[in-house]
Amino acid sequence: MMLKKFFALFLFLVAISLLAYCIFSLSFDNLLRMLAVSLGISLLFLIFYPRLRGVRKGDEVVVVTHSYVPSFLGRKGKIVKIAKNYVIVELEESGKEVTGVIESYESLLTPPRGRIIYEEQIIK
Repeated sequence: MMLKKFFALFLFLVAISLLAYCIFSLSFDNLLRMLAVSLGISLLFLIFYPRLRGVRKGDEVVVVTHSYVPSFLGRKGKIVKIAKNYVIVELEESGKEVTGVIESYESLLTPPRGRIIYEEQIIK
């Protein structure tokens, strides 16, 4: 899910580089350097931002029952509560609340992934 943020940042930095190239009459070599810096900053953002941000209340997360299950087979939900070592997630399709741990943070194409530890049905 970071793909949209990555391209938005990259295009913003490319636009700044092109504007600087036009306004300050820089050489083509300088433009290539600024574009390389733009790509480098965007890649660093892609690598470090999910780990620095972590997960927050209201974020979408995919929950799976075991570590070896691929993310696309998991159930989607929203984080309701975050405690020290676990999160409580309300599943979208069933309304169940599950308790789990975050296994991986948001990546380029996938939302954060959690593993279920405890599951219960909430009757309203």
